[in-house]
Amino acid sequence: MVKLSISEFLVLRLIFILYLIINGISSNAQNVSEKTDLLANYLQFNVSPVLFKGYQYTGDVNNLLRRSATSSIEIGISSTRRIYNKFYLSIGAIAGVVPEKTFYSFETPKESIFSFDNPEYSSSNLETKVKAHIYFYYAFPLSLKKQVAKIGTKTIYVEAGVRGNWFLNYPFRVTYEDNYFIDSVNSANLFQKEVFHTKQIVASYFGKVAVVRPAGNRNALGCAIICNYSPKAIAEGEYKFFNLGFDNFGKASLSMSYIGVELSYGLQSKKNRIDRNLFK
Repeated sequence: MVKLSISEFLVLRLIFILYLIINGISSNAQNVSEKTDLLANYLQFNVSPVLFKGYQYTGDVNNLLRRSATSSIEIGISSTRRIYNKFYLSIGAIAGVVPEKTFYSFETPKESIFSFDNPEYSSSNLETKVKAHIYFYYAFPLSLKKQVAKIGTKTIYVEAGVRGNWFLNYPFRVTYEDNYFIDSVNSANLFQKEVFHTKQIVASYFGKVAVVRPAGNRNALGCAIICNYSPKAIAEGEYKFFNLGFDNFGKASLSMSYIGVELSYGLQSKKNRIDRNLFK
């Protein structure tokens, strides 16, 4: 059974209450012609290829670890209602996964125990590149949209909001370890990293710039650039290199921050059926 803190419960309750209040207000919003309003009473399905920021490391004085973005995907559904003139409220649900990636590559130090004269087992470089999708989550976004322009049949809008990210596999601990040969028979530990989830529910903030166009009397296609920022880490831990002839260790942290592209397909209610002739 999931246990929420008082603050987490209050945030989720506030999001739900705000949606109910604003959803009631939206029924009176009549300032934009519904026949040309692609976002009024809009149900949207989306797929988002994204690039997560990846691990951030401290203490890596010899710059052995590579910091690189890692790709993943989100799948979601959302409901949008007009609340006033060209302003809209959107609430949704998303399923996704945060990738875990460990990447280093450097020349074998001569003073290390891994440098020895045996070309069959010795290597001039010590490297690894491992990626795994392990942090599964649901997200519940609440946002405000603003229509900013219309160009032909296309509607351009901006969006900003907050979302709660709820991780399924919690608590969770990941230990990664690398060993290399030190002679033709024996091996020794080179690298170790251990990280764990810090929280089950983490808040993040996002923004979008999107273009939507009609695709039938009640349908619409959209494309958006999305940026998600998480001020707190979802996983933290430590790493250390061994047997190199020098010390290299520190802290590792992973966040929900990413950039991506959202591809969407939308449906409107029958009463808000789009008149395509008005866009010509």
